[in-house]
Amino acid sequence: MTRILVLILLVVSESCICASQQCTLAKINSAEDAIDVLDRLSPSDPNPDSRICIENAIATVTQFRSTQAIPELVRYLSFHRNKYPEEDSPAVIRLYVEGNEYPAIVALAHLGPAIRQPLLEAIESIASSNTIVQNAGHAIALSFGNENEKDPGKAIIFLRDAESSANDLTKQRLEQAVAFILKTPQCKRLAAKCNDADHQSTAK
Repeated sequence: MTRILVLILLVVSESCICASQQCTLAKINSAEDAIDVLDRLSPSDPNPDSRICIENAIATVTQFRSTQAIPELVRYLSFHRNKYPEEDSPAVIRLYVEGNEYPAIVALAHLGPAIRQPLLEAIESIASSNTIVQNAGHAIALSFGNENEKDPGKAIIFLRDAESSANDLTKQRLEQAVAFILKTPQCKRLAAKCNDADHQSTAK
């Protein structure tokens, strides 16, 4: 009996190690690998190894800028990355990346116009949490900010245009996203563009 128990414990231990090793950065070498990892895991997974795995997968997708990853990235909009102790160290100089607390925002923002319709649908969906609604709006705004004109105000106009064919409940969700965009660092930095877009689209 003791021998059987030891064998079971060894198998469980080895399985845990393998599960952890499946998600090392070295094994996520392509956008396809990353998408597979995101598909297998969940944004709410509490396991520390899984969360590191998710971060690595999203980082890989960001590197390869794969539009095939859009559905998975939208699913991971609520995934909040862990903050590492060294980030608060005065000896570490880090470039601030807006939206980096939620890695999927940054990944989506670099994929251009292809993200906007899926994110609009996420905002309009009654299944989406407040966090997803806000983060979807943020990603849309950053995507416009990444273009040559660097105009996040276009995200406000984009969302307000969608209100013309929306019911009252959907309009509330769209307005929630607009309100969040107006409070983002990008809109505070480019206040004239965001405020003009807000006033222009409200007057329609």
